[in-house]
Amino acid sequence: SLPPPSLVAPTPAPPSASPAEILRKLNFEMLSELGQGSFGIVFLCRSLADKLKVAVKLVLDPSNAKEAMREGQKLSNVDHKNIVRVRKVHDLDPILGLGTCALEMEVVPGGDLYRHLQACRRRPDPRLPHASVLRFSRQLLGVLVYLHGTKNWLHGDIKPQNILMDCMPVPADGSPVDYSSADIKLSDFGLAKVMDLQNSARSIMLSNASTVVGVMKGTMWYLSPEALQGASSGYERTYSDDIWSACLVIYEMDTGLSLQQLMTAPGAIKLEELLTKTSRELLPLLASVLAVPDAASRCKSAAELLQKLDASVDPLYIWEEYDATAGKYACMHPAATFVLETAFLANEPLAQLPLPPPLDLNFDIMALLSSATALGSATGRRSGAQRAIR
Repeated sequence: SLPPPSLVAPTPAPPSASPAEILRKLNFEMLSELGQGSFGIVFLCRSLADKLKVAVKLVLDPSNAKEAMREGQKLSNVDHKNIVRVRKVHDLDPILGLGTCALEMEVVPGGDLYRHLQACRRRPDPRLPHASVLRFSRQLLGVLVYLHGTKNWLHGDIKPQNILMDCMPVPADGSPVDYSSADIKLSDFGLAKVMDLQNSARSIMLSNASTVVGVMKGTMWYLSPEALQGASSGYERTYSDDIWSACLVIYEMDTGLSLQQLMTAPGAIKLEELLTKTSRELLPLLASVLAVPDAASRCKSAAELLQKLDASVDPLYIWEEYDATAGKYACMHPAATFVLETAFLANEPLAQLPLPPPLDLNFDIMALLSSATALGSATGRRSGAQRAIR
């Protein structure tokens, strides 16, 4: 009698075998193509053994196979709810004999974040629901806390295309998706590297590719200013590069705008757009990274960014200005709130917000520094407006 199917040696397929034929020999039924990954094409499949749906990345270029297998083996030991799980690494040598492999991964049904952002931008309100943006921001920063702090890994290519959505996919008619229980999952670690905190020269790529190659392959608009400036001269990537990229993704989610609208060029933020388009909860977090030209002064810790988010959602101070027309106090614009709170906590008597009117303001907060409940004044520059703040 024949041995069980799992023990039968697979029959080698010809080099020209189609993806469906290769997947069939791995005991998968190919259902559809999901997209392009760092080393190959990803397919939605059904396992013929247990009938479960899985995502399978076929790496058919022998020059990438060793790197992909290294990536898959590392990720198979990762256990985080917001990182795509690799179930198994399949060696395709017995099938193709060409030094190829396949990565079997969990299915994330919603597709990538890029598709969802694009769908939102075609609607009157181009933004994702704000509560969902805050949740996705926490999850993305939480992943970085895990990668940087627990695994000592740098992802190296954080962008919407590498963030998968655990929700319904974008409908063909572009109608809104219910994100109320959606989660994100970071994927594609092809440019990741393991950091040696004692000796940066010994840090290695998960995929065994060079650091300079990793910098050059990283998507241009999401690279930090330092990576862009040093890409041609052997720049050694650091955790701050992941932080910069993650903040840009959060910035896009929060505003509904593309980076081409929010930046003058890769690595260069339009400060006015950042201060006026970002939500109150996310402005302190994003400004501590994207509005700081000097990398040494920039917030480099995902854990610290999470603390800033918590403080913004549940603020220590509520900044209000007097609305003479309505005859009552109202919450100030997030940009003004950010400048005021920064100056107040630093014990600085004066603060400026150099934006076009009516946000082009000088803040004299001497009275506020002497008493937490006293009124201060905000006097206009070009606009000439005077406002009472508390």
